[in-house]
Amino acid sequence: MRVLPVLTLLAATLVTPIALAQGRPPGGPGIPVPVPGTPPAAPPAAPPASSVEALDAAAKAYVVGKWRTLVQQSAAGRVYETETVANYFADGNYAGIVTTAMPGSGISPISVPIRGTWTVKAMDAVSFVLVLKPENEAALSIALKIVDADTLETADGSRATRVR
Repeated sequence: MRVLPVLTLLAATLVTPIALAQGRPPGGPGIPVPVPGTPPAAPPAAPPASSVEALDAAAKAYVVGKWRTLVQQSAAGRVYETETVANYFADGNYAGIVTTAMPGSGISPISVPIRGTWTVKAMDAVSFVLVLKPENEAALSIALKIVDADTLETADGSRATRVR
């Protein structure tokens, strides 16, 4: 998952109270523990940006790529499926196609191209808000949680999967 470098950075700044209470030194893989009688090590280099900026950058890097969502809805006794396939580009633009169909109805699916700009605002290391600004429409904000390297989930359980 692309947020791992951020998680490693954050983990490297924490001291675990449980380890201290158990008489174990703080630290872990990659976290230096001072040895009594030795001169202190040089402080680690500061991260290139604040934690918030680093989380935002990690969330943006995670989103870049091609994603697919499929949502089923019922209305007037019929089931509708809406599939969105969109490419999110590193420059903050996106483009794709939304296709709506009524399976088993005999009605041809309708596809509409979409495009616009996007940004992210990280809430923590695994959650962020994706803000979409479609061309000639109002912005839309979607809270998302990273499930794994190729899956995002909304609060209502809808999922988006990365297309490889």
